Amino acid sequence: MRSRGESADWREEGPGSHGGAVGTSLWLVPEDSETSRRLAELIDSLARRFGTPRFDPHLTLLGGLDAPEGDVIARSQSLAATIPPLELRVLRVEGTEEYFRCVFAAVEDTRELIRARERAVEALVLNDTSRFFPHISLVYGHLSESVKGGLLRELQEWPIGTMVSRELRVVSTEGPPERWQRVAAFGFLGG
Repeated sequence: MRSRGESADWREEGPGSHGGAVGTSLWLVPEDSETSRRLAELIDSLARRFGTPRFDPHLTLLGGLDAPEGDVIARSQSLAATIPPLELRVLRVEGTEEYFRCVFAAVEDTRELIRARERAVEALVLNDTSRFFPHISLVYGHLSESVKGGLLRELQEWPIGTMVSRELRVVSTEGPPERWQRVAAFGFLGG
C-alpha cells in the first residue's frame, strides 16, 4: 500500500480551480463540543466569506492512500482499536501557498499523536517518509497575500482551544472537497 505523502496528496486542476485530492484519507475528527462547534462555524463562515470549499473539521492522519477502499476500511477498524482518545491542542493559526493549507490551525505534535500516526503507517503497511505536520485546515484555496495576511491577523485572537478526538474517519478524497465522502468511521478503543 502506498501513500502519496503529506504534501503531495492533491493536484491542481487548472487555473482558478478548486484543486482535487486523490485516494482515501484517514481523519481524526474532534468530538462534539463547544470548541469543535465553534471551529465548524468558523470554517463555514470563512467558506461563505471567501467563496472557498466547505469541509468538516479534521486532522489528516494519513492522506492520499491508493489502496483498495475495502482494505483501508478493514485496516482502519483494527487501527482504531489501538488508539486512545487524543487531545488536539491548537498552537497558532498560520497560512501557506498550498491549496489545502491556505489557512490552518497548527496542532501540537504530542507523543500520543505521533504514536497514532506511526500506528497508522504500520497498520496500512506504508513506506511513508513524509513529514507529519499535524494541523486542522480552516480555509482551502488560494487567497491573495494581503487578504490572507489580514485574515491571519484577525484569527490570532480567535480562541480555538483544545479538542478531543475519539473517532477515526475513512474518507474518499477523490476530486474536489465538495465530492469527498465519509465511507467509514471507527471509535477509538485503545488505552
